[in-house]
Amino acid sequence: MIKVSNNKNEEMPKIAFVFADLAYGGSNLQTVKIIQHSGAVNNCIVITLVDVENDTDIEDKLIEMGIRPIHLHFEKRKLFSELARLRHTVVKNQCQIVNSNGLRSDMACHYAFQRTDISHIITLHNYLREDAFLRMNRSKAMLATIMQTHVLRRSKHVIACSKTLQRQTEADIKGLKVTAIQNGVDPEEYPIMDKEVLRKQYCYPEDALIFISTGSMTLRKRIPETVDAFIRADLSNAKLLMVGNGPYLEEYKERYAQKKAVIFLGRRSDIKELLNISDVFVSSSESEGLPLAVLEAVSTHNYLCMSDIPQHKEVLDELEDVGELYHMGKVDELSELLKRASNKVKDFPQTSLKNTSLDIRIMGEKYRDYYCSVGNISKKIKHT
Repeated sequence: MIKVSNNKNEEMPKIAFVFADLAYGGSNLQTVKIIQHSGAVNNCIVITLVDVENDTDIEDKLIEMGIRPIHLHFEKRKLFSELARLRHTVVKNQCQIVNSNGLRSDMACHYAFQRTDISHIITLHNYLREDAFLRMNRSKAMLATIMQTHVLRRSKHVIACSKTLQRQTEADIKGLKVTAIQNGVDPEEYPIMDKEVLRKQYCYPEDALIFISTGSMTLRKRIPETVDAFIRADLSNAKLLMVGNGPYLEEYKERYAQKKAVIFLGRRSDIKELLNISDVFVSSSESEGLPLAVLEAVSTHNYLCMSDIPQHKEVLDELEDVGELYHMGKVDELSELLKRASNKVKDFPQTSLKNTSLDIRIMGEKYRDYYCSVGNISKKIKHT
């Protein structure tokens, strides 16, 4: 286990953040936030292994921060030479640390830097043993799990984005020490706005009860469970906003086309406004790291109705009286929870994430301390 430094004046080591790609998604967005709030912005490079067409939002965010990503355009047929090129890029830029995010970049960095004095940090954003089997066929999921286990067994520096993920990973791989740094959001980035004014702007009735669910339209999110429970609740003057893109979006839009109170909005750039319009946040997700969407919902004063996975429970353990859980898969139970929530939103106390473990500034400080500690170890190794 890394001994974390508390010296804020320590020099930040130069870090190479390695992404498989810059596709729009929670883990990539959170890594950008880690760069921003850990103090790494002025002393880092960002490397991508492969390209994603027509998806430049994250790259645009990095460029706004003054970081122009280095795209290596990996070719599978030239794997060994591509790993050498990755290693050369990091060495050329005088980085002491590489921080990988996701299985493809974890593996590339492991093999590229395993016999060098450059320290490799892995940040785990999800529990692959669950997530892989929800995203891939069985044989691919098993292979991905085996590959991740192989890399983690040989890793010295591993961060998990939640206490739950830390426990799960350490239980799976005996002897592995994982540091938990919980995901955080910026309370100032998700402020409380005037709900009455926003509803007029967006043409929603002032007295409507608005439920919202944000996230990718994938099997892991169990979208039909959320929508079916809302329909069964049969609440008068209520709407359900489904926000997010993904492979099942069109299928779900067609399936629920006759349900006028259910609105599929697709991917949106006005998430904070939509959350401020809403009263209740719903998540039926089957697997998470530590869901940013949930933290954003709390920050914008939404009551939480969520499946009983450990990651959701972790949020409720950290914050008091912000929501309830239901047994995942029990649509009728979720339906009853939505009915109860409709009576709680009027007296629901406002909760601030500021200065809690889920505040992005606290998260950033912990990452900075961790990077400095690993950087100090690297310096000692070089001088021995």
